[in-house]
Amino acid sequence: MAETNLMRGTKILTAATLASKILGFIYVVPFSALVGQTGLGLYSYGYTPYTILLSLATLGFPLAVSKFVSKYQSMGDYETGYRLFKSGLIVMSITGFIAFLLLFFMAPFITPLVLPDEKAGVNSYEDIIFTIRMVSVALLIVPIMGMIRGYFQGCQQMMPTAVSQVIEQIVRISFILAAAFLIMNVYDGNIGLAVGFATFGAFVGGLAGLAVLLYYLFKNRQNMLGMATSNKSSKPLPLKAMYKELIWYAIPLSIVGLAIPLFQLVDTMTINGALASIGMGEVSENFVGVLTQSAHKIVLIPMALATALSVTLVPTITKAYTEGDYSQLQASYYANLSIDSVYYVTCSYRFSGFV
Repeated sequence: MAETNLMRGTKILTAATLASKILGFIYVVPFSALVGQTGLGLYSYGYTPYTILLSLATLGFPLAVSKFVSKYQSMGDYETGYRLFKSGLIVMSITGFIAFLLLFFMAPFITPLVLPDEKAGVNSYEDIIFTIRMVSVALLIVPIMGMIRGYFQGCQQMMPTAVSQVIEQIVRISFILAAAFLIMNVYDGNIGLAVGFATFGAFVGGLAGLAVLLYYLFKNRQNMLGMATSNKSSKPLPLKAMYKELIWYAIPLSIVGLAIPLFQLVDTMTINGALASIGMGEVSENFVGVLTQSAHKIVLIPMALATALSVTLVPTITKAYTEGDYSQLQASYYANLSIDSVYYVTCSYRFSGFV
């Protein structure tokens, strides 16, 4: 049964993640036609710091929660996972709010780091600050979405994550293209305003994804409450012990999650200064757009398979290990080898200069 659930969950999440990443790649073509490579560079100035703050706000909790919930449910303790989920929503709300405040008020300090010389570039400091602050609003809800997705995955329910991912991406892309088109062609606005509202699409798409997750949450609420109340632990695990275990799971995951955003941040912070130093400052922002947005979208497509498999495997491996099902554990190990092969091939392209 576990293997069937693994394959079913993998198929669902792989299809959803691939669809999401392909949409994320395709929309760059009309978006770049509207705002140009300079606009893509401006988009990157806002989105790269946002991604880093999002990783710090979540700290790998969503995937760690799926592992934690799967472990205790396989032991018949549904109450502990549900208690963690309820308290985790509060924690993610607080960390998301703190991350929002940090990014919003740090925007004027981040701007000179990504564009050392305002006169040498095309985008102004005012546009960059506006873009960073517009995308920062998404930090208020995206960590909460991650917590809900992690809980569902720990319960071996992959459909809520899959559907919410696709809906979130469709709404986000629709908002980005509609906002950019209206501002640039209907209201005769400028690139800075268009890109700023485009990054706000992360918040709009997040609202749509959160609405889908809340639908599944309320749909399954009675079932979750029923299991939590009927399988109470004789010795309830204290919140301090729960979070100690959760953080132990989350720290390695958060480090891995920060890898790609940090690479992008290094690119964003060095390209403009390096090209300006050799007299090519007027075209440097075009290179930022190409390297951090256009080319990066290609990398995300093959990685979608690895991401979907890993999200499915973590709760499956945890459940098999806790129950002592070593045949399933071995099957999951071989599935993990396929993840590694996809990941290493992708990384080899990333570092060899192909992207």
